[in-house]
Amino acid sequence: MKNIDKEITNQLNLLEKISETLEFEEICEFSIEKSHELIPYSELKITGLYLFEIKNRDNENFKIWIEKFKPKFRGGEKKEFLHKFTPNIIEKRIIEIVKHNIDQSNELTWIPFYIGKSKKISERIDKHINSTLGKPPFALKLRERQNLNEEIFRLKILEIKDVKNYDVIIPKLEKIYRNKFNPIVGKQ
Repeated sequence: MKNIDKEITNQLNLLEKISETLEFEEICEFSIEKSHELIPYSELKITGLYLFEIKNRDNENFKIWIEKFKPKFRGGEKKEFLHKFTPNIIEKRIIEIVKHNIDQSNELTWIPFYIGKSKKISERIDKHINSTLGKPPFALKLRERQNLNEEIFRLKILEIKDVKNYDVIIPKLEKIYRNKFNPIVGKQ
């Protein structure tokens, strides 16, 4: 068992090192209303990771921006978007973003919003945008959040080809990038 554990540790360290050389490819910017026109779903029938970013349109200080965004994302005082098969804002990631950007006066044009993995990225992106609030699957359900219609999102992907051990490698890679980018929304 010790030999297996040692080899797995070596491979996980290698994956961490390789992750430093991989880069997400920017696919498009979109608003929720124009997502069907701007997201090239036919080109996204691939396996890998995807990253949504949200634009800080006014280039506000991140601390100010996030305090305005939190109630908007949650659905106001009634928090109508929470606990409806939807992710929430993760406070510890907000702290990490502030900590990592302190030298830039906390001004971010693109804020890491959500990261995920899928064997079929196009289908998963569609679910994040078009799924119905209160029903499975677990997703962002952006079209249901009409109060976000004016927001601009950016989609990036990291295609991972020819992976036989998807269920071992890709979740670990997703975790590495989640810890790197600290997307403000998620369930982990």
